[in-house]
Amino acid sequence: MLSGGIIDVTLHDIPPLLRGGLDAALAACEGPRHLRLRDGGNGTSFTPLPPDEAVGQVLVTLAGPSLDEARRELTRAMRRHPQALPLVLALVRDDDAAAQLIRAGARGYLAIDEPPGEFAAAVAAVADGALFVPRSQQASFASRYLHPAEEAPERRLTERELSVLRLLAEGLCSKEVAAKLFISAKTVDTHRMNLMRKLSLRNNLELVRFALRRALVEL
Repeated sequence: MLSGGIIDVTLHDIPPLLRGGLDAALAACEGPRHLRLRDGGNGTSFTPLPPDEAVGQVLVTLAGPSLDEARRELTRAMRRHPQALPLVLALVRDDDAAAQLIRAGARGYLAIDEPPGEFAAAVAAVADGALFVPRSQQASFASRYLHPAEEAPERRLTERELSVLRLLAEGLCSKEVAAKLFISAKTVDTHRMNLMRKLSLRNNLELVRFALRRALVEL
């Protein structure tokens, strides 16, 4: 860790309850660098701001429940705070998501069930320009990040497309799928065409076979 200076920690759309815990975790951290916490939504600072000197900037964002949503949220956060280095917090540990989010631009990844000291360590490491994953994930992360497996075809699909695929594979027609998802039958047909294009499939039967083969639906 670099000695001296300030680490400016910006929280991007972090829920208040979690934000309070992060504030406490940083406040308990002792070290040669000052830490200050800001709310990325309204710019409110939670701690007195010492004089600026060699500021390191870290952006903390919360991963969504799906990988696609997590990527979108990371992209939005980086566009809103382009000067800061992003650190992703996750509700649950996911080694594949950690590798993919870091490939997408994150500089660190941390599940919220890690000890508070790991958050402070993550902030310091990211501020100093290093990649950070907690000790509990390092071996698994290295395997996935350095030697990624071929991407599963369904990872190319959006959450909505996956929902349509599952319902079609269960035997529902376009109108029934539309009613389940509160969308129009025409939109369902558009998703069907996109599914066949993305997965290189030719008809409904191949869509059903794909869903069964990939265990996206139960027999």
